[in-house]
Amino acid sequence: MRPGVPIQVGGVSVDFLSVGDDERFLEPELSNDGAIASASVLAYLKLKSLRAKDRADLVELVKVGLDVATVRTYLATHRPALVDKFDDMVRTAEAEG
Repeated sequence: MRPGVPIQVGGVSVDFLSVGDDERFLEPELSNDGAIASASVLAYLKLKSLRAKDRADLVELVKVGLDVATVRTYLATHRPALVDKFDDMVRTAEAEG
């Protein structure tokens, strides 16, 4: 797949995800024949992104009921350096109500 070439399914743009050498923990979930990733994996991918839209998406996910404890545990296990960033997003969501 060439970078920048969008993938669409039923007219909906879908991100192509690849696993970096330091992200082998993602392989079981992202090699599941196209099934949707868990909320914890989605939160991880949003947190590691530099796009403001991804941060805003994560805030909105928290507002609509993302299981914060499950995501925090996932991050603590696989990417502890992102826990503080996640907690900041949770605080933002709570402040915006």
